[in-house]
Parts: sequence; structure tokens; C-alpha cells
Amino acid sequence: MSGDDEQSGKKKGARRVRPGLDALLQPGLAKAPDRVKPFQPPRLPGPLKKRAQPPKAAPVPPPAGPARAPGSAQETGGRELLPVVAQYGADSAARGDGQGHVVEARNRRARVQFSFGGVPAGQWCELAFALTWADDEKAGRVPDAVRLGFDFQTGDGVSLDLPAVAGLMRGRIDPFSIDVAGPAAPGRKVSQVRVAFQLPAHAERVELTVRSWRNTAPFEIATPRLRPLPQPPAEAAAPPGPQLLDAEPQWESWGVVPGGGLTVRGQLLCATPAPDMAFARIVYRDAKGRALPRPYEGTLEAEGIGAFVMLPTDRRARRFTLRLAPPAGARSVDIGFQARGRADIRRILPYEVSPDDGLADGTEDDPLGLLGRLAERFGIAERDARGLLASFVDEAALAAAPFVQADLAGWLAGGMGSVADGRLRLAGHEDWSLPEIIDWQEDPFGCGLWRARYHALGWLVSLTEGGERKSLAQAVALALSWQAAAPRADVDDEDRFGPRTVAIRVEVLLQLLAQSLAAGLPVGKSAGLVAEIVRHARFLAEALGDNLIGEARERLHAAAGLAVVAAALPRLPLAALWRSMALNHIEWSAAQLFAETAMPSEGSSHLHFEALAVGLALQGVLAVLPGTEGLRRRMALPLGRAIATSVALTDPDGCLAPFGETTGGAEHLPILRDLIARCGRDVMAEPAVAEMLAARASAPLVLDRQAGLVTARHRDGRDWAYFATRFGASSARGHDDCGSFVYAARGIRWITDPGGIAVRGDGGAGSHFRTGAAHNILRPVDAESVAGCGWLAADVALEGASAFLVDSNVHGTSHHHRRLFLLLDDLSGIAVFDRLASVEPGADLAAEGFLHLGPGVAGVLVAANLGLALAGNSRLQIVAQARAGVLNGLSFICGQEAGTGGEQGFLSGACGEKEPANVLRYSVAGKGDVTAGVLIAMDDTARRRLAEGLGDPRLTMQFEMPFGGMA
Repeated sequence: MSGDDEQSGKKKGARRVRPGLDALLQPGLAKAPDRVKPFQPPRLPGPLKKRAQPPKAAPVPPPAGPARAPGSAQETGGRELLPVVAQYGADSAARGDGQGHVVEARNRRARVQFSFGGVPAGQWCELAFALTWADDEKAGRVPDAVRLGFDFQTGDGVSLDLPAVAGLMRGRIDPFSIDVAGPAAPGRKVSQVRVAFQLPAHAERVELTVRSWRNTAPFEIATPRLRPLPQPPAEAAAPPGPQLLDAEPQWESWGVVPGGGLTVRGQLLCATPAPDMAFARIVYRDAKGRALPRPYEGTLEAEGIGAFVMLPTDRRARRFTLRLAPPAGARSVDIGFQARGRADIRRILPYEVSPDDGLADGTEDDPLGLLGRLAERFGIAERDARGLLASFVDEAALAAAPFVQADLAGWLAGGMGSVADGRLRLAGHEDWSLPEIIDWQEDPFGCGLWRARYHALGWLVSLTEGGERKSLAQAVALALSWQAAAPRADVDDEDRFGPRTVAIRVEVLLQLLAQSLAAGLPVGKSAGLVAEIVRHARFLAEALGDNLIGEARERLHAAAGLAVVAAALPRLPLAALWRSMALNHIEWSAAQLFAETAMPSEGSSHLHFEALAVGLALQGVLAVLPGTEGLRRRMALPLGRAIATSVALTDPDGCLAPFGETTGGAEHLPILRDLIARCGRDVMAEPAVAEMLAARASAPLVLDRQAGLVTARHRDGRDWAYFATRFGASSARGHDDCGSFVYAARGIRWITDPGGIAVRGDGGAGSHFRTGAAHNILRPVDAESVAGCGWLAADVALEGASAFLVDSNVHGTSHHHRRLFLLLDDLSGIAVFDRLASVEPGADLAAEGFLHLGPGVAGVLVAANLGLALAGNSRLQIVAQARAGVLNGLSFICGQEAGTGGEQGFLSGACGEKEPANVLRYSVAGKGDVTAGVLIAMDDTARRRLAEGLGDPRLTMQFEMPFGGMA
């Protein structure tokens, strides 16, 4: 028996044995053996005649030159690629003169598709083309006027089911996507579109779809081109790849429903395709965990292996489908994925798991009807509300249930919200009077964050804090009215059904259920809450099982919500099914989030901390779920690494550096200490974790090449100083902040990063904070940054100082870039210089740099190249210099909404709002190559020490080395 391949076109579910299978598995293959011999995997077959495939473009070797030193960047070693074919949809067509393509304004359906072959797998690339808008286009500054879809394939056209691609977002219509904003201003008809991403390691082809999205008129595009970017060194961190199978099975346990099947869909990647080189072992177990006797329907058997299903491995990428039919009495199934011999076969995670719970969707409109259907499905006789509650709810387990989101409520941006005297305070906005009748369409501030918090229902908990029965009844009635207003769950509705929003809401429903049962509210209300919890859990299980949630952090939120329900309501017949779904996705998400090569999460210190906090809080939930000791042990080291990263990114006053999205409050170390004390005992018991944290806590300087971080701290009595920079890979929803930094001295946060929250309907604040003008970087004035990465090219130890040189590819194929950080050991001063070079020798080059002063810090210009930052009785010198090119002066900007350079001079408030702040802007111009930067010093002595360090030949030689040739 073999797992069905959805690409094969063969009838699914048919029992068959392919020719040669006996030879591959013998001795030992039998349907119902009387005498079974031991399983002995045969030797790997000799060279096979490969199936004919489309010819592949030969890779272009890198240019000859001296050997690269460790840490140096790779040359691009590639060529510009043009698409080999173009296809059209919904009346889109080629231009009559053959010089471009026209996409009609038929949103989502109108499109033009391009195919690129022979792409350089594993490399960062830039996709570029010109887009011409119609004169009557009304989607000005709309962030998603056009959507680009990407499908990465093997050479024979099989799509890769990847969980993530650096630089892109998971999509619904296309596997991956990224948005193109509308025209920047009236009269700006042409947009130069540049998108950068890292090609997956196994990709040989790329299908690009330029899709009409929110545009209002047809647009034209030139033929796109795919160009390789400067590449990080070979030893730099690569994103976590598919899971390698080996000769030992990798077991996973899944719950099953009596009388229901289980469908597993996934994909294998085979380095050397050959038939029957992997299989899945199957063991069904009863409610007590005892293995059920074989044979099992639809499986093969061999001694030493037991029941198994062969998996297709005869192509580079093969999808498989396991349609499992559990025997009577089965409550779970263990699936062990295993390779034969030393075959290099990898499994992409997460994959789809669809259990049949036997509940029809139509019963969800009626809460009592849903619970009755659930009882009938599992042979429970009760049908009235009181009997159903007694069957499904263990009040002691519910009262003692651990939570995840409730533990993080104090750190959530804007909090959960609260109600007092009929007025709702939520998401940092002014108080809003609750209407007498709520229809759940309210949006008084046009703010996506407010809407998400509103529909999360966390603010209902504040109604019950006084212990009054009337207030509790009001909160329960509001919760149930929300269900009536949203009877059908929609994973695309981010306001109501975003994973974290649902996870918060299901915990609120559990808290209201516990309180309503304790207060003796009418059983119909409590039954309604149980039905709503079941509905939420089924939604989370379906979204996880069908792999509809793109980001690992959001999958962790969804899995946490499902685990909390399983722990709080263990009597629910579907609790075991939800528990297994949650546990597997918790492990997969943690592996993706906290792998050494994957931090910090999505380029954001706050999102990384958010995922870490959920992971730690989950330790408390897992502790009450049976059979989770192994998972908690496996999560200990990854969580320990994440703690170490967060500690390094936290200044001595307990606040995280605000890189990327800033979704939480100001103080982080107290939250972290509390979570570790309550839930992190297993993590801290790991010797490697304790050693790692001790080293990080005592180190004055931390260099993490994998995470792309440099942090330094210094304490002198009550005064402290801190520096941090992040230069790791950026994400599609990330910020143009590669190489941005923060600096504090004498306990004052002089230089900060604005952060920001990218939510829909935020009035443009989120889009501003993602641009380069909102970060402490230097950028060309004529080209926006692209997604990409930086890498440590060199570190140089000087007398009383340390220097770090970071190369990056975030300025695309048009510019080379290197950034120098020079830190005095006592952090009384730092210097930051950039070297920017055009790929066209002698071309005019203009660049601008920004320094965002911290809240409450004033700025004043003293001379043409000298500014002062002022806070209380302290002052900070900022000296701008151009070492190649001409410095065009300094200026302080505060709260500029429009004008030259667009929006500038803002920090992000607690809930993502724009708050005016002083920003120092400096500009430089030259021919072909410019070098400029700032010396930032607390006094004249520190400034002189910085100047001496910048002139040290050991540093200047490294800084002036050709790009791609650092030592």
C-alpha cells in the first residue's frame, strides 16, 4: 500500500501493491501473515534511469578571484533572468507593440503570469519591473493596489508546499505574495517595483503572477527581471529547512474520532528520487494508550516494522495523502515517518491533518443543537442543557485551568481594555460610550487594532471584577450576542478571527463559563458558552489542520488556544482530538520560531518576545495535560535560546529594544521573570540553558551572528549605558530597518528606534513606520530599500573599543552597502558610518541618514555639522562627517506630515499612533561612492577617542575593502 500522490491521477484509496514492491520489502510483506519474517531493508538500488525532465539552465560560476575569507560575502555569481513564458487571465493581454503587458481592473481575476526557469536556489534575488498607472487611477497610496503572487517549483513543475519564504507572505490564492502600493502622488504615473526574497533551497522554477487587487483602472507593466543580490557568506544562518527523515521513525500522535477517518496530506523532498524510499508506520491505540491488534485496513505489514504505508519518493518533490480508517476502539493513531537506508528525504512541516469529527456545520447556529449533536455523536444520552453541562464540564478542572493570553494581558499593547460607567477604554484611544444595543459592527476610530481588541472580548472580564451577578450576566449576554452576530467563522476576517484574537476570546469565554457556573446563572447561558467554546475550538482545529495560518507565531497562538480548551474542558468528547492537534503544532511552531537560525521572530524584538512569552506560558498548560513530558523537555533548549536573545535585547532598565513591530508594553523583564518563575522550571533546569543565560547576563558585549544582533551594556553605579543593533533577515511585513540601532547613556535613551504596529485602517501610521525614513539608517534618496539581510563582515578589537562591520543587500542590485559601528568599551560614545556605492561607477549618488531621538529628548543645531541632544542636565554631542562625498548639512525634523522627503519626525506610541519626536536628518552626495556617518559622544574625551579609533589602519583597511572581499 502506498500513500496516494495527488499529482499521480490514480484512484485514491484503492488497495494495491506496485510491481517490485515485494522485492524491495521482502522478506516480510504480508496482508495477514501466518509466519512473518524480520524486516531487512535492502541495499539501495544502483544508478537509475532518470525520468526525462525539462532542461535546466547551467549555473554561472562566480568570477575568478582570490579566495574569500570566512565571514566575507559571496559574489552574486549569477545573471539576470527573463521569464520564458507569459500567460493572461480575465482580459489581460500583451500590449499591441509587444513592449509590455496590460492588467485589467478586475480584482483578483485579472492577471498576467510569468515563468522563470533555472533560478539560483537558496540565493537572495531581486524582482524588478516598471509599473505604469492609468491617469484615472484612484488607488493612490493604497498599500495593496496590486498583489504579486509567487509559486516556487521543482524543475518538473511541482509546487513546493513551503511554510515560509524570507521576504514574502503566505498567501491564499497564490502560495506566497507581497503587495505593491498605489501611485505615491498625483501625477506619479510610473512606479519602479522592486521586491527581494530568498529563493528556497529546493526551488528550480518560479511562477510569478501580477494580479489586479485594489486598483480601479487598468495598469501596464514591463517584462519583469530576476536578478541575484549580493549574498551573505556560506556560513551565515539559513532559514530552518524541511525535516530530514532517517532510519529511525519520527513519531507523532493524532487523536481520532470513533467511526471517523483521518486524512494526512504532506510533501516529501527527495535529493535522489527513487521508488519506495520512505514509509509511514501506523499504530492505532485505544483510550488507555494500548496498541490495537493488527492487521489495519489499508496498510502493509512487516516484522520489526508492523503496519506501514509506503510513501512516494520517485520525484524531487512528491505530495502524499494518507487516508486512514481507524479500527473500532481506536482513540488515537501514532504515525512514524521513516526513510530507508541513508536516503536524503525531507518532510515539509507543517502538513495538513483533517480529522472527521462527524459534526455537521449546520448545527452551529443553535448552541443547544450543537451540544446535542455532539452528545449524540459520542453516545451520550443527555439532551437538556443541565445534563449536557454535567456531561461536558468538570467544574474543578475548569476552575483550575491555566491560561496563556490572560497571563500576557498586562503586556499587550493597549491592554485587554476595560469598561467603567458604560464607557470602554481600549487600544490606547479615548473612552467610548457603549451603545445600548451593540451590533458588533462598531468602529468609532477606524483603527484595526481597536477592532481586533474589541472583538477579542477581553474587556468583558473587567465587567465581572466587582463580583456582581448583574455585571456577570451582562458580560455573558454580550459574549453570546457576539456569537449571534458572527455565526460563521472566516479565517480571512482578521478583525474577528485573527489567531491571537480567537485565542484571547476563547479564554474569555472559559473565564465567563467558570464564573457563570459558580454564580448559578441560568443553565441555558452556561450551555451557550460551552457551545461557543466548542465552535471556537473547532475553528482553531480546522485552521491548523488545513494549514491556513501562515506565520509560525500565529500558529502558536492558535495551538495555545486549543491546548487551553483541552486542559479546561477535558470531558468534551473532542478534547483528545484538539489536544493532539495543539501539541503537534506547538512543537512545529516552536521549532520554526526558536531554531538557532530563526531568531528574532519576523525581524521584531517584540514579536520574538511575544512568541517566547506564549511558549513559556504554554509550559504551565502542558504541565496539566497528560503525556507532555517529552514535548516540554524538547522545548526547553529552544525556549532557553529565545530567553537569552530577549535578555540581550533588553536594556538594564528592563525594556526591549523596539526593533520592528512593537506590539507590547514598555517593561519586559518583569513579565519574563514572572513567566519563568511560574512556568519555566523545566526550561531553567536544562544545564545548557542556565549556562547560556549566565554568559549572556554577565557579558558586556554580545555578538550573535545567527540572530544578526550586537548588544553592549555598561553600568557605573546608578548610571547605565546600552547599545543594540539588528541586521538579520527582514520579513515581508517587516521594517526597512536593517542595521538600525538604539543607544542609551547615563540612563537616558538618547537614540531609539520608532517601532510601530502594522494594522489595517491605522491611518497610514503603520505604513510610515515600516519605511526607511522611520529608522536609524542611511539610504539612497532615489530608491526604497528591499527585503534582504545583513551579515557581520568583520569585527575588530581596538584599544578600549570594539568595531563591527555589517554588509547588507537591502539596497537591492543598484547599490552596495556597508555599515560600521565603533563602540567605546564604557559606551560613553559610539560612531556609526555607512559606505554606499552605486553599481554604476561614477554615477551621481545622494543619500540621507536619520537619527531618532528618544521621547523627551530635545535637539538643537550648533554648527553646520554639529548637533546636540538635550535631556535634563545632560547633553549628547552628534558630529556628522563625510569621508567620501560632500555633507549637505544637518536638520532636526519634528512631526512633518508632508513636504520634502514625506513623513518624518515621529515615534510610535503604545498602540501604533504617530507621536511627534525630534529626528536628526543628515545628507551626503557624491559620485559613485559616498561614506558618511556620525560620532555620538557624551563628552569631548569620548569624541576624541572615537576619532582616533576611526583613523586606526586596522579598521580603515577593513572598511575600505572591496565589497564581497572582507577579511
